[in-house]
Amino acid sequence: MQHPIPKEDKSLTNVKLFGPGVRLFGPSDRSVFDPYSLVHFSYGYFAARYGLTFQQTVLLSVVYELIEDNIVELMQRAHQDVWEKEDKYNALADVLMAILGYSLYDYNKFNRSKQ
Repeated sequence: MQHPIPKEDKSLTNVKLFGPGVRLFGPSDRSVFDPYSLVHFSYGYFAARYGLTFQQTVLLSVVYELIEDNIVELMQRAHQDVWEKEDKYNALADVLMAILGYSLYDYNKFNRSKQ
């Protein structure tokens, strides 16, 4: 018995720009952008609002991304849950989202000061 060939999903959420199995948008850390991207954006925005420098904001974001997989491993041991390790494209996108958040606050602050 032959299995039917699945139809190819051509939606934006299944764009494979970065290799097999990596989505542009999706529900997990195996996607370039996931629901936590908004959290990283917010971090950048509020870091700027509360006085962190651009360099401090980026450094903290990069450090978090470097240790995130270790945190996931600890969570797996502590709660015996299955957590997925993050794809490196997602880590890069998370840092970029923090930069965008910081830049948005900085841009708005600059425009308000001109008035």
